[in-house]
Formats: sequence, C-alpha cells, structure tokens
Amino acid sequence: MSDEIRVAWIDSHRLIRECMSAALAATHPSLTLAGYESVEECVSGSVGATVDLVVYHVHDLGSGLVDEVSALQQAVDGRPIVLLSDAEDANQIAAIRDALKSGANGYVSTRTSTISMAVASLLFVQAGGTFAPLELLLSEEAAGSAVREQLPSDRLTDRQMTVLAQVKQGKANKTIARDLGMSESAVKVHIRSIMRKMGAANRTQAAFASIEGLGHDDPAVKQAADLAGRASLTSGAPDQESDERDPG
Repeated sequence: MSDEIRVAWIDSHRLIRECMSAALAATHPSLTLAGYESVEECVSGSVGATVDLVVYHVHDLGSGLVDEVSALQQAVDGRPIVLLSDAEDANQIAAIRDALKSGANGYVSTRTSTISMAVASLLFVQAGGTFAPLELLLSEEAAGSAVREQLPSDRLTDRQMTVLAQVKQGKANKTIARDLGMSESAVKVHIRSIMRKMGAANRTQAAFASIEGLGHDDPAVKQAADLAGRASLTSGAPDQESDERDPG
C-alpha cells in the first residue's frame, strides 16, 4: 500500500500491543504496527529506516522518561514520537512538558482518548504536527509550570550522569551496560549525547573535563584528552572505538 504508515509500537504489555495492532488496523488500515517490549529493544533493533512513527505507551511515568525519549529520538533519526500515558491528569502536566522538551511530538492520555481520537492524533503528528491535550495545557497548573525555570538543554540528565561516572572509571560499553542493566546500544546513545552536550570530540575528553571540573574549551583538557583518546584507540578496545570517533 503506497500510503502505508509504519509504526513502531513500544509497550511492555503484550496483550495491549496485540489489541492496539488489531484496533488500529481496523480503524485505519494504512497504519501497520511492529511491536517492541521496551525502548531498549526498539533502539537495539535499528528501526530508524524502517518506521515512519514511534508510539511509546508509558505505564509508569518516572525520572527515566526524558532519557528514553532522547534515546528514541536519536535511534529513529528524527522521526516523530508519540507518548501514550495511563497517568492521572494531575501527573500529566509535568510529563507533557518534559516529554515535548526532550523530543516527543505528541502526548495522548489513555484515560480520556478514544481509539478514533488516538488515530487522529497519530496521523496529525506523522504529518508534521505536535499534539497535547488542550484542556491540560490550559489548566492553572500547566500555566504555572510554564513559567518555572527550565533546565538548560545542554545539561546532562541523571541517567547520562550515571553513564558518565562509569566512563570516568574507564569501563567499556559492555561493562557499563551490564552494571546499569542496559543494552550496549543504549549506552552508546547516551555516550554520544554526553559528548555532544559537553562539546567533546571523544569519550575520554568528556571524562577529563568532568574529572578536572573544567569546561570543554580548556586547551589543556583538550590536549590531554586527545592524547588519551588516541592511546585508547590503539589499545584495541573495539566496543569503544565508534564512540571515540563519532561525537554524535
């Protein structure tokens, strides 16, 4: 079908994945779903060139959501991302703001949306729009949250700080993945984000800047890190080589 819209549907609940696949196919046949149990499974699956839209059904809003959206955004090469949430309305205000700020293009509440509304939202986002529940965004709580001080876009997230701490210890990606219970692909995504935010040419430069407490523009830090980075490349650490050479 020429107008087919390929959707990567991330949901830890298998029954819901299968039900949504059937429901969407019946409501709008152009939508075809590929199911994933987790963000890490989706990121590891190299879905970037195989999907047009990503839908992440979030059953438990937590501090890792921003990191997950950032990882997805890089993995799918800028394709739109829509979040579905089961959260109470009072808890959705901050989640909407944080999700959209971190790269999501839409936010749909499973408590208030019908299947036809959800489909319309997905099609709208896939066409280039941004969607969030208007009644929530216009509430007094939303208005208050809009004027709060926002984190600078280049500040590391909690998860990225945790990964950076492991990098500073000289651990390889495989070891970091094992210690933090992540996939190796997710670790690489985080390291590239860290390098980009810190303006570092390689992971070693980022670690040096962090350890010394100096900015990434400091010439001494850059020179020392460059030398250390070249040494690590020649030492034969294959799982780190791509991170050293690719700043993201």
